[in-house]
Amino acid sequence: MRKFLFSIIISLILPILALGADVTHDGVDTQIGVPSATTQVKLTLGEAFFAGDAGYVKVSDGKAYKTDAGDSDKFGLIGLADTAGEINDSIAFNTSGIDDNQSGLTINEVYYLDDAPVTLEVYAGEASSSFFGYGTGSSYEKIAQSIQEAAALSVAGVKAKLGVELGSPTDDVIVRIETDNSGEPSGVLVHANATAAIDGSTLTGSPVDYLFSFPATVSLSASTKYWVVLTRDTNDTENYYEVYRSTSSAYANGLTSLLMSGTWTNNSNFDLSVTLKASAGTISTTPGANLVVVGRAIATDKILIGDLATDSNRTTGEEYLSPEQHGGIYGTVYRQYFTTALPAGLTSGSIVTGMIDYSTQFKYTGTDRGVGHGNATAYGSSDNHIYFMLSGATGSGNISLAATGYVLQKGWVDYTR
Repeated sequence: MRKFLFSIIISLILPILALGADVTHDGVDTQIGVPSATTQVKLTLGEAFFAGDAGYVKVSDGKAYKTDAGDSDKFGLIGLADTAGEINDSIAFNTSGIDDNQSGLTINEVYYLDDAPVTLEVYAGEASSSFFGYGTGSSYEKIAQSIQEAAALSVAGVKAKLGVELGSPTDDVIVRIETDNSGEPSGVLVHANATAAIDGSTLTGSPVDYLFSFPATVSLSASTKYWVVLTRDTNDTENYYEVYRSTSSAYANGLTSLLMSGTWTNNSNFDLSVTLKASAGTISTTPGANLVVVGRAIATDKILIGDLATDSNRTTGEEYLSPEQHGGIYGTVYRQYFTTALPAGLTSGSIVTGMIDYSTQFKYTGTDRGVGHGNATAYGSSDNHIYFMLSGATGSGNISLAATGYVLQKGWVDYTR
């Protein structure tokens, strides 16, 4: 189940404060239903930031880095950068209240952390596979993919589709971006940060995309050949890995090469399933792989961070993210408000998979009565009753309301879809 987090991870803030981060409050224009102050925390940067970029704190060094909702180590949002800064600069991050460093937002939309955008996709399929890390001084020691693009690239990591070819290897799988030496990998990193490793024991016999995240963003020059090299800690002829690939040329600007008996041998008949990822720190109306709410847009350049329940612009018949997510146990929970009738989007189309909570108010013989939690509540007899429930409870369905002797006054319903 995808993890759901609201915008501030308190468990991260406390260690930061212990490291001496400064917390301040900046006044902003007061709006109805909107906090009148923005809370900030000052952090040292582990990489360059633009104003408005989303950041998380890396536990190992206590510095701020750009978020990536697609990386389980990088989606712990601490706040949005209040100003731009370079590596090792100390800048303020807006952790609650209003961030006014955005642009092009859609008012009243919920914004989430975004996955790191793709810089270059060589191939993303799994038509076939090739093994590597087999032995030293023998066949299939390493495998590599060359790349060359007309534009410069900013790379924060590499995603590769990997599996176990034989046995149960437990050492690290390593990705490196190396310079070119006469048409083959040079063995020299393009930058000290251009390498990352994952625990090989997490790999299985099935193809899975694994993200190798670099310590910091690496720049690749335009019109220059580089190599994405896959290797491991210790080669083993009885326990080794595989990388998935195409069965024909899928990338016009590169090819694959195998290190066999100490010699690189190029093969232009297929390409490896690797994707270069850019630095992230971006927000979007589309949730990333790990669902993290940043806040709601209150202007085209302003986002209200955190508590969505403070929004004063909600209307009936519109779908919102519920302020009560129940710790993510049900997945994403949505909410709609209504007055004298249920919204049409809930009574037709069969979009609702679960009815989580609701609150309603009815009028009965001149007296208001509340009908609360649960999937159905009834009063009286067959000619004097209410029911409020989900049809198709085991799958997608519609919410039904019948009120004989009662008139619906107002309410809301929380649901999954």
